[in-house]
Amino acid sequence: MENRNIIIILVAVVIVLAVVAGAMFLQSGNAKEPTKIKITSDKEQYEGGKLKVQLTDLNKTALSKQKVNVIVKNKKGKVVVNETVKTNSKGKANLDLDLKKGNYQVKVIYKGNENYTGNNTTQKLKIKEEVKEEASTTSSSSSNSYVDRILNDPSCTVVKDPYDICPIHGVPYWQDNYCDWFINPL
Repeated sequence: MENRNIIIILVAVVIVLAVVAGAMFLQSGNAKEPTKIKITSDKEQYEGGKLKVQLTDLNKTALSKQKVNVIVKNKKGKVVVNETVKTNSKGKANLDLDLKKGNYQVKVIYKGNENYTGNNTTQKLKIKEEVKEEASTTSSSSSNSYVDRILNDPSCTVVKDPYDICPIHGVPYWQDNYCDWFINPL
């Protein structure tokens, strides 16, 4: 009788172990794949720049149509940007930054989904003041306003006639002995 009880207990233990092992095996088949998220834009930008991120799996396969949260804090730790962007077919997403000159901390967060684990990254960002071109306003004989912009681009200094189209910028300009002037309608 004792042998029979021992056999029943052993069979019950084997069944319990088989169920636990089967559950573990099934869960390992549903494991989420790790992801990698990185900020691909420059760490130093001018005012009005863009933040660019890319989301992939560890095999560098792009993850499309995924939501990525972007948080930007100023040097005092105040959140100045808290936006969600969606990745395109190449796993890339862009966010226009409307930040003033200064130093910032950027955190990009992917929360994951049923197939992929979440991930995040941080980066320091320096915004430099936008360089503004010198401008003066004149008017033409047809009473249209024009802006003449001085261009310091050596690739546009040679023209065949005094009024031509800039081969680099595709806008009309004329040249005198002092500088090149671009003429653009407002």
